[in-house]
Amino acid sequence: MWFTFSGGAGYSPKRYLKRTICSPPTRRLPPARHLLNVGTYHRLLLLTSGDVEQNPGPKLTIQCLNIDGIRGKTADLDSFLEENRIDVCLLQETKLSERIPTPLFAGYDALRCDRKSDHGGGLLTLIKRGIKYFENPLPYASLRKDSNSEIIGISLMTSYGRLEIANVYVPPPGSCKKGYRFDLSSLDKLDNLLLCGDLNAKHPA
Repeated sequence: MWFTFSGGAGYSPKRYLKRTICSPPTRRLPPARHLLNVGTYHRLLLLTSGDVEQNPGPKLTIQCLNIDGIRGKTADLDSFLEENRIDVCLLQETKLSERIPTPLFAGYDALRCDRKSDHGGGLLTLIKRGIKYFENPLPYASLRKDSNSEIIGISLMTSYGRLEIANVYVPPPGSCKKGYRFDLSSLDKLDNLLLCGDLNAKHPA
């Protein structure tokens, strides 16, 4: 957010504000070109406070949701994506099988990972077109061999460097073999990792 304030040589908005606020009411009004409307006055107070970011830069909006079956919900999800300007949407429990085509959402690329059986699970990662990214399976190779869980990894190219985003679904313990543990140690080497999903990681206590 940038603001321009015009004034003569040596003119300082901060000094002008101080003079205007603190001077007696009988003080002569400044020239018309220096008069402030209320909106500009408030903006300048914020800027001169010294603790407000003037140019915060672009914003990335990421949504993570266990959709519990995506069939029959695509219209509502499409509206949600548009209304909330979602850039990356990470969905778990899509409950799709290879016989079902990938749902289409206007303006988004879709990456999909189905449960190896036809029962439950499944992931869908939606990335708004125009965002620079690539699917990055290498760091997740060992996890992708796990028949109990699903994972999709992408790398986003941002102005601050590369951002890794992982979309994960792990079933509840009762749906896995006794003693099963989802091991995330292989991801320790990744920098700037955002791990999202439904891990069913409720504390046993």
